[in-house]
Amino acid sequence: MSLILLAFTAISGCDAPTCDSGASCEELEDANETEDQEESQPDNEDQEESFSAPLEGRWIATSLSLSGEGCGPLSPRSETDIVLELSSSAGGTFQVSLSEELNLRTDCMLNGGSFTCTDMEVTSSDMGGEMLITADLSGSFENERVGAIMYETEIDCTGAPCDSFGVPFPCSYGFEASIEHQ
Repeated sequence: MSLILLAFTAISGCDAPTCDSGASCEELEDANETEDQEESQPDNEDQEESFSAPLEGRWIATSLSLSGEGCGPLSPRSETDIVLELSSSAGGTFQVSLSEELNLRTDCMLNGGSFTCTDMEVTSSDMGGEMLITADLSGSFENERVGAIMYETEIDCTGAPCDSFGVPFPCSYGFEASIEHQ
């Protein structure tokens, strides 16, 4: 259709107030511009469909930005402290393990490139005291190998061994990190 409009405009010089269809030259030019814009816009649906799930396995942080008051030695100090294990990456869901020692795991739901996870809560009493960790994890994936995470946690500890951390409890921290599949 745009070739016909272009030919009509070139031949007529757009001097005629209307064409055979009853449209004015301005309406024809607007229609032609709209059609050209639609043809030049990328089809984002194809890009979203091509990414189905992040790769399973080990993910490491490539950058780290800490926030919150911190929890002393219980807080990550650099991106090398952030290691995630992704498993069961199918059907829009996957599981993330943040700490094998504490069994800190969560189920996550992928929606497009973004994901949210169920809240994590772990109680550990292995050290003679009791530590309660609650955490929230969310983020997004650029593709199956690159992503970003946001993590917030609160840690409470009771009992004599908790004094050895040198931190007033409860304490909290958060971080944002870029992650890559290893």
